[in-house]
Amino acid sequence: MMKLKVTLFGVLTAVSLGIVAPYASAAEPITIFGINWSMTKSEIFDAVRKAGYTCDDGQLGAIDCIDKDKTIVIFEDFVRFYCGVFNGCDYSLMEVREAVSDWGYDVEGLGCHYGTGGDRLCVSLLPHSLNPTLILNRGTFGSATMQFDSL
Repeated sequence: MMKLKVTLFGVLTAVSLGIVAPYASAAEPITIFGINWSMTKSEIFDAVRKAGYTCDDGQLGAIDCIDKDKTIVIFEDFVRFYCGVFNGCDYSLMEVREAVSDWGYDVEGLGCHYGTGGDRLCVSLLPHSLNPTLILNRGTFGSATMQFDSL
């Protein structure tokens, strides 16, 4: 009985600290512009195309989707939204982080919001640009959760 209490305490502590999600399949994905990692890559492409973007093969295995001055780049494990997508090109990195946090995804501090399922939404700058971008990263979303009960 003591082992059960210690194990349950450890799991509840880890969950409350955001270290692990108790049930990855029940976790709500971070959703931005109608896109999240519970969708297949094909569903993500369909959503982007339906919004008016034209998609072509890009560099490093990416798919570049463009609609006038708006660019979305889709990789295997993350989607990058350039500033034109969210009208953020005239704003600083800190202003975009604040706006995303006000919208409901706290990205203050390290610049990323960590979802309960292991995905994350980050606001960052690219090395060659001063314009902020949003990155929806799969992380461990949909993966088996860690367990420490038995070998």
